[in-house]
Amino acid sequence: AIEQFDASRTPSGLTESRYPANLEQFLASFSLYWVSMVHDHWMYRGDDEFTRQFLPGIGNVLGWWEGQVKTRGNRPVQWAWSPIGDKFLFSLTLQESAEMFEHFGKQCEAARYRQIAADLNRETYASNFDPQRGLLRDTPQRGYTQEVNTLAVLTDAVPHDAQRGLMERMLKDPSVVPAEMFYRYYLGRALKKTGLGDRYIENLGPWENMLRDGMQTFGEAMVNSRSDCHPWSATPPFEFLATVAGIEPASPGFRSVRIEPALGSLHHVHARMPHLLGPIEVWLNRTGDGLRARVSLPPGLAGVFAWKGQERPIRGTTELTF
Repeated sequence: AIEQFDASRTPSGLTESRYPANLEQFLASFSLYWVSMVHDHWMYRGDDEFTRQFLPGIGNVLGWWEGQVKTRGNRPVQWAWSPIGDKFLFSLTLQESAEMFEHFGKQCEAARYRQIAADLNRETYASNFDPQRGLLRDTPQRGYTQEVNTLAVLTDAVPHDAQRGLMERMLKDPSVVPAEMFYRYYLGRALKKTGLGDRYIENLGPWENMLRDGMQTFGEAMVNSRSDCHPWSATPPFEFLATVAGIEPASPGFRSVRIEPALGSLHHVHARMPHLLGPIEVWLNRTGDGLRARVSLPPGLAGVFAWKGQERPIRGTTELTF
């Protein structure tokens, strides 16, 4: 998929939104998602030589977006409901790109991408943060949305010490427009980032509704959806491993691991995750605020297990009590 989207890029710099296909279609935000695909593959699988070949294409995508953000101001780019969300999504992609470019020795490009993201964050936060509500405004038509506020947290446009409070206000306020299915991934990531991963399970309502309505696969939207196994709503399996079980790469190529569970209402979890070196497996049993954990890592992989602010090194098979 990464290779095919790269092959679809036009002289403008954008990738097609679906490829190969007889009918051309360009949705600008999908080109940013392609960059994130490359970043995620690099984080989970390494494969530096495979990743390196896409840096020129990533630069073209970011260049197109930089021009659009400068010239269009607060008008949405293409197939987007929110120009504010566009800017934060671009900022997030710039930061992911900077990590990759820095890794490959392209320090000037990495520094430039980080500077563009920082400037974009500062300007967008200053013009859209409502101090009375403690939330960021979206467009006048949309009011306040989970999408914009979630992305503002993920990009660090919101000061670190204010991020958790903003997320709590956003989740509590019924007037805030819920994130659509394709932004629920970012909502899950923001919950974990702000230490609210325990609330992930309680935000599975849209998927519970699909089951209630008799759907056998995940739909495209929360309202009037089809049971078409839509990929952008297929995020719970990822979050069950990354947030609930807490298993994530601690360095590019998954050369080390960080396990920080967020069990929510669950008391027992058994998770098994594939890794290049072999499976990562965890058994978790919670009693009150305490936790008993057993972790099995493949040979050659080590990392950290975190729980309630405590961290312990892990390697091989490790028994832990908190």
